[in-house]
Amino acid sequence: MKIKQPLFGLLLVFGLFFNCQNETVNSVDEQSETLEYNSTLFNLISTIALDEDINCLDFEYPLTVSIYDADFQLTDIVTINNDDALYLFLQTLDTSIVASLNFPITIVLPDQQQIEVNSNQALQTSITLEGNSCNNISNCTQTDVANYLMDCNQLPTINGFSPYLTHFNFLEDNNITILYEGDLLFNGVWDITTIDGNVYVFITINGLDNYNGQWEVVQCESEQLVLEQNDSVLIFIQSCNSNPFSCFEDMTYTVCDDDDDLIVTFNLDGLYQDCNQSIVGVSYHISYEDAANNINPLVSTFTNVTNPQTIYVRVEQYSNPDIYQIFTIDVTVEDCT
Repeated sequence: MKIKQPLFGLLLVFGLFFNCQNETVNSVDEQSETLEYNSTLFNLISTIALDEDINCLDFEYPLTVSIYDADFQLTDIVTINNDDALYLFLQTLDTSIVASLNFPITIVLPDQQQIEVNSNQALQTSITLEGNSCNNISNCTQTDVANYLMDCNQLPTINGFSPYLTHFNFLEDNNITILYEGDLLFNGVWDITTIDGNVYVFITINGLDNYNGQWEVVQCESEQLVLEQNDSVLIFIQSCNSNPFSCFEDMTYTVCDDDDDLIVTFNLDGLYQDCNQSIVGVSYHISYEDAANNINPLVSTFTNVTNPQTIYVRVEQYSNPDIYQIFTIDVTVEDCT
């Protein structure tokens, strides 16, 4: 965004941006159209020069403006070479200055298509029509959105609901793997395209119909990706932990026994409850071999059979289960009577 300068500064800078040519004094032609201060056309041109709101249109420079005195005699022709100069020039105008754009003027569209106009009315109409059209074009590019989705696991929120321990993994081969609410696995496909300047993400997941359909990307930032479909809003937030195993570690767990038999039942799921398990799966095993082969997982409610006893914990990536680490928990039961 360009910074508006104080008027006294504009007058000083004015000479740095414009080439004012002294011409033979001529009277303004009856067919010439003046650029009135604070008119609709004036404000539209200012908006383009500021690169605000109508940020997908530009002018082909240089363009020239004729300046007339109170008797409508030509006094200067101002040559303008860029958006900054155009904005500064517009700030010097007021109701006592008569200025007229010199046509033809060329408008440049985002695809570099050019529109030539030859009057104030044609210029105002073109800016309004093309501006309304291109304002509906998202600033999100197809490449940006695809990279965002594939860079990391995505935590979804749909219509304000964020399912617990759920993540989407968008793969380069257009497949999706989904862990839903911690223990449900789903598979699907996705694709991406651009239609009329807007980016759309297509999602199809068997068993998760709420996420299916053609989603228009309406906002893409480093923090989140916002998509809309009819009245539904789907938000993806990246979960990019470079080392998903960093929170997990070998531990010693001491349990208090109150009945002298040194046998205790406790919940295994509570042992790593502070670690992010949205992108990794955690299973508990009675032996290292079972953990390495991912077989015979223990149920979450565990009762020790020896004292002490070692439990083996397999932590694997949901996106690639072949990537895993094994940790140990040494359980010791103490007599607390």
